[in-house]
This record gives sequence, C-alpha cells and structure tokens, in this order.
Amino acid sequence: MKLYYATTKGQTDKHIEMLATETIPSILKEAGHEVFTYIYNPADPSHELSFDTLLSAILNSDAFIGEMSRPSQTLGFQLASALSASKPTLYLYNSARNGKPDVSISNNPSRLLRINEYETEASIKRVVATFLKFADQQSRSTRTSFISTKRIDEFITSQSKKLGISKGEAIRQLLDDAITRNIEK
Repeated sequence: MKLYYATTKGQTDKHIEMLATETIPSILKEAGHEVFTYIYNPADPSHELSFDTLLSAILNSDAFIGEMSRPSQTLGFQLASALSASKPTLYLYNSARNGKPDVSISNNPSRLLRINEYETEASIKRVVATFLKFADQQSRSTRTSFISTKRIDEFITSQSKKLGISKGEAIRQLLDDAITRNIEK
C-alpha cells in the first residue's frame, strides 16, 4: 500500500519525537508499505516542500497517516486534503501529549477518518495494523446510488445520529451486519 505519513518536529518530549519521526515510519516500511514521509519542522522553513508536491503525494497515496501529537496548520491542511480526496485517514497522537483533536475534527462524521492514541511502540503497531486493515477494506469499496423510502430514510437518519456517523456509513454498517448475520446462519 502507498502511504503518506506526516508529523511535526520539535516535540518537547524527545522520546515522543523519536516515535513520531523515526519509529512510526520504520514500522510502516518494515510492514512492506511504500511510504512518503513528510516531517514538518517549523524551526527550519527552508526545508519546506511546495504544497503542490505535498498534494501530489497525498493524491498518489492509498491512505494518509498523520502523527498529530504536535498539531500544526500545515498538518491539518494535509489531513483535510486527504479527507477531501477520499483517502482513509488516521489521526494519531501520543496519550502523554494533549494532542487529542478538538471538536472540529473529533465531531467530523467522516467514514474515512479514524482517531487513535498510542503510548508505546507496541500500541503503535496495533493501532496502525487495525487502521491499515480498514484502509485496505476502504480501497476495495465502491460507490452506488441509493433511492430510499421516507420510512427507510427516517430509520437511517436516527441510526446515524445515534451512532454519530454519516447516513452512508450507517447504511454500510447495517448492510454489513445483515450479511454477517446471514453468513453465520
């Protein structure tokens, strides 16, 4: 899988910085993925890549992973670009940092966005493996049109609100649950 990985340098905790800038990219590469790594360094703007270069790399990737323990507008813009390009997206942050996303991101019902925290290298491997299975599944998804009755629409609307997800994701989950129940019979 072609992955776009982004993070920010300049963590106050050097252990977290090493996890973000070295360990995570190594885990992704060791798993056999082709990884475009972008490490934003706000202290050294001379090494900044052009937005066209970054956007091209995002568009050519299968999924986006952003380590956001030290969020920035640069990383936020890349994350938004990945989501608008319908890329499965992982917002990853270290639990020791206050990197949990604010409500503008955490309340986003995007079917493609996953938000996870990590503490150790083992938890990174677990979170990344789960996300990559999801990303692979999403890459094999197809779009379809769906015309509904008012009764079905009201049910889907109530389910999506109850679960905090989009109506399209609610439909996918309901159908997938029905398939699973049918297979288990």
